[in-house]
Amino acid sequence: MRHIRYFCAAVLCMIISCGTYTVTREMENSAGVDGIAKAAVVVRVPRNIRIAHDEYVNNIRQWLSGVKALKELYIVTEGSEELVYTKGDEDRFYQFSERSSFLRYKSLGIINLYLRNNSAELKKLISDKSLSGVIFYEVFGVTSTEMQFVDFDSVVTIVDKNLNVVYLDHQSDNFSTNEFDFDKVKHKLFDLVSQRFIEKLENLEFIEKD
Repeated sequence: MRHIRYFCAAVLCMIISCGTYTVTREMENSAGVDGIAKAAVVVRVPRNIRIAHDEYVNNIRQWLSGVKALKELYIVTEGSEELVYTKGDEDRFYQFSERSSFLRYKSLGIINLYLRNNSAELKKLISDKSLSGVIFYEVFGVTSTEMQFVDFDSVVTIVDKNLNVVYLDHQSDNFSTNEFDFDKVKHKLFDLVSQRFIEKLENLEFIEKD
């Protein structure tokens, strides 16, 4: 039944939202996703950027406070640097070729290595919070007040309580802005990033909009 609902929702999403976000689903274990009743949300961003990790987290939290939770979500506000920051292009979940094609198996390899390297912290988090899964939202955003644009790409990865990947997608889009003030451009980026995440959580039936 969920497969039918998912197909209908996906078609509707393509009709309505393709002009806004370009999201490609690489894999989904529907039973694995459905089996997650309570999940942590880990936001992953580059370490050496002008925009702080906490700012992304706070904006996502604000967006989540305005929707109805169908499953319990725990937002991770504190985590080790290894958990919440990328060191460089080589350890990002978003891996692409010289022709900008997404490299699914390289991405999965990096994700699995990340999960192994951070397994102790993640298993403690799952145990302490009685979680049945973890949602990772990796974001890489670029803004320019001079060129008046906002670009970002992202990956949503969901794992079950045994750290098995049950969902993976990726997205990359650019948007224009008429703002020259950095703070306003930054908040436009935040809202775009958060909206993309909210739409995915709704699509996967973790939340619903009132």
